[in-house]
Amino acid sequence: MKPFRLHGLRVAGLLLSLVSTVQATDTPLTATVLYGVQASCTGNVATAVLAKAVPAISACADTLTCAAADEMFPATYCPTTDGTPASYSSLLKDIFGDAPTITVETYEGGKSCDVTTLADINAYVADGQCHKTGSTSSYIAVSDKFGSAVKTFSAESDCTGDSTTVAATLDELDANSCAKNLLDMKMYRYGTTTVYLSSVVSLHLVINLFRSGCPLHQYAVFHHH
Repeated sequence: MKPFRLHGLRVAGLLLSLVSTVQATDTPLTATVLYGVQASCTGNVATAVLAKAVPAISACADTLTCAAADEMFPATYCPTTDGTPASYSSLLKDIFGDAPTITVETYEGGKSCDVTTLADINAYVADGQCHKTGSTSSYIAVSDKFGSAVKTFSAESDCTGDSTTVAATLDELDANSCAKNLLDMKMYRYGTTTVYLSSVVSLHLVINLFRSGCPLHQYAVFHHH
């Protein structure tokens, strides 16, 4: 078991490392890691469900008790970032274990993803399963050789109802241009989803389905090995 403070600092390191441009001075963040099991806050009982951070706009205080909130167990801490990308892959592995992940940075509109306009960072488990992140929120994320996609649901915890999709082909991920389908966003990934689609549908079709707003389960069923 890892002490939560060390675990939290490593999570902070991940979130900070995802800012790709080095800043002259440190920028404070308010960072949160969501768990479905309270005991995971002090050890690797279960993989984190979601890691997220936003630039701090007011005083931030560490909260390491992981008291239940909105049917999840959040840990909050107060790191700073200098924008360096060091230890990106190793930190992802430390937070999410061997699970593949997708990380999405969102920036203020029309700023070409300038690091000083960072709005938030979210890191998802890309295993093709529905992940509850609150009483009325959830997501599904997938990633393979064709690209990556995250579909977030804002009204239900079972990946149904109103949703928003961020999806990119491998070429779009490599270009990382902060334009077109990733306008005002940057998307990173670590590992790939080990899933087999019963209808032999490749991820480029899944991405198109996500973008079209069609319910994924109507077209393919994920089988995990």
